[in-house]
Amino acid sequence: MTEAESDGTVARMRWRAKWGGVVGAIVWLATAPGCEGAGGRGTDAGEGGGEEGDSAGEDEATGEGDAEDGEAEVEASPTPCERVTEATVETVALLAAGRYAPAAAILEGGGALIAGGYEFERGAQRSAEVFDGATGTLLATGNLRQARNFPATAVTRGGEVLVFGGFHPSFGSDNKVEIYDPAAGSFRFGGNAMGVGREAHTATLLPDGRVLVAGGLQAIGFEFHSSAEIYDPAAESFVATAAPMNAPRAFHAAALLASGEAVLVVGGDSGSGELATAERYVLADGSFWNVPVALAHAAKAPAVAGLPDGTVLVAGGANATDGTLADATVYDEAGDRFEPVAPMAVRRMAHTLTALADGRVLAAGGWSDTEVPSASTGALEVFDPESASWTTLPVRLERPRHDHVALLLPDCRVLVAGGQSVVSGGVPVAPLELEIVTVPAR
Repeated sequence: MTEAESDGTVARMRWRAKWGGVVGAIVWLATAPGCEGAGGRGTDAGEGGGEEGDSAGEDEATGEGDAEDGEAEVEASPTPCERVTEATVETVALLAAGRYAPAAAILEGGGALIAGGYEFERGAQRSAEVFDGATGTLLATGNLRQARNFPATAVTRGGEVLVFGGFHPSFGSDNKVEIYDPAAGSFRFGGNAMGVGREAHTATLLPDGRVLVAGGLQAIGFEFHSSAEIYDPAAESFVATAAPMNAPRAFHAAALLASGEAVLVVGGDSGSGELATAERYVLADGSFWNVPVALAHAAKAPAVAGLPDGTVLVAGGANATDGTLADATVYDEAGDRFEPVAPMAVRRMAHTLTALADGRVLAAGGWSDTEVPSASTGALEVFDPESASWTTLPVRLERPRHDHVALLLPDCRVLVAGGQSVVSGGVPVAPLELEIVTVPAR
């Protein structure tokens, strides 16, 4: 890293937050292939009751059904989460480079792409790697066309990975999109550019296959954006939404609501301070509408995850008055309101929430002032929507970290990668350890 890059990185870290140099959160709402419906906003088991449920019951009782010529149905092998009785954390591999705030996504074949990010010794990274969960190995793949961290990522219906914007020390916040083709193992620039450079923004896949890219900031001049754009992968082009957001937001969180008719955008930093407000992007009119009741506390770098009943869990974040937050609340789309639930045991920001295969949600890592003043945490806890309560796991990440990524693998385990690790009084490092968290099934 050049002296200029080092000076610029330090200056940006000092500006972005008041908690020991931590930067905000990238939020990953990953749904692994084969897990949809079990843990996300899919159809609940047993929903619809009626004739389908009765028919299924008759098939079980009589042995009639899909099996032909008396052939017995083969029972599925138990998943890793069904085989364990206690939660486990295991370091399974080492990344080829440190990746602070990288791009990441689950690929259609079940692998996990981890690309870019920032390494404190070598600067911004172009390299990318694919983790093969079946073999537990990392495979090299094609490089990004431009090094970046703090991008936003979405996966198209065709299985390509879209990487929007991000920060490069030499260029500031980027306005381009890169497209990763898993079959070719390569990246290319896609179509026209965004209207503005963005980092710490969100990208949300819409039901029609387009992507809402919202907010973020331009590092050069520290301009915070209220603008939002729709990216059409088929045309490879951006179009501005009919109206901007009601407030500039960076380091916010976003989630597609269960109806498929709107996207929830919550919290963040406006450039003038942290936000307690939330708004909905309504697809029908292309506009943003404020949620009538705000969060209990302003929250920069919260995290969100969809729950089986269609609500959205919002947890954590931080603000200049309260420090890091343990707050948790559930957004109900039908009532357009937040309902507080039990707080987390650990206050945290720049953490991840991952919807598990059984409908619970794993909170991992983050920047916290609960255990020691201003440091990364390795604490893990699970939210159970049935009891609306949290359970602290008896194990922790082996490398405390924040601004990392967490992805649900097809076999129910959670892959944790990248980020920044700061212990009390220590210097920041971008950890190489790739960790897997296995939470026992219900």
